[in-house]
Amino acid sequence: MRIYFIILGVIMSGFSIAAEVKVNPGKYFDYYHIEFELKPGEYTVNHNYGFSSKGQFEIFIPKEKFPISAPNCSKNIIVRMPASLNLPVDKKAVEKKRKLFDALSKSEPKRIIIELNPYFKIISKNPLDFELQYCNVFFRQKNDKYYDHL
Repeated sequence: MRIYFIILGVIMSGFSIAAEVKVNPGKYFDYYHIEFELKPGEYTVNHNYGFSSKGQFEIFIPKEKFPISAPNCSKNIIVRMPASLNLPVDKKAVEKKRKLFDALSKSEPKRIIIELNPYFKIISKNPLDFELQYCNVFFRQKNDKYYDHL
């Protein structure tokens, strides 16, 4: 069963930000995903980290631009693309990640899907409210591939 929640009025640094959170039931626990619009000048690609042969890379989003509260972070939320670890490596999956990395490296606006698990804490279930415990989250991945929809 798919459950949609709308979180309205998350106040961070004087901004009111709305985010749609989709809860996807898993075998052992629920997965929490958000759709996020990356805008030029409001994120940076970590070029020191680069792009790995298995598709791993990361970007930084200033915490005040991120729609989920992150009280333990001083500056940025790290959004990491997981590596494709299945053998043999799925070349199409890595290429899709490479295209996203290249677009982000050009500071193009992009809509991404972020998985909040496992680094968040549910503060309230009704109304749904939570915060990040650490400064990192992941691009949504399913079966070793970037999953670009909720």
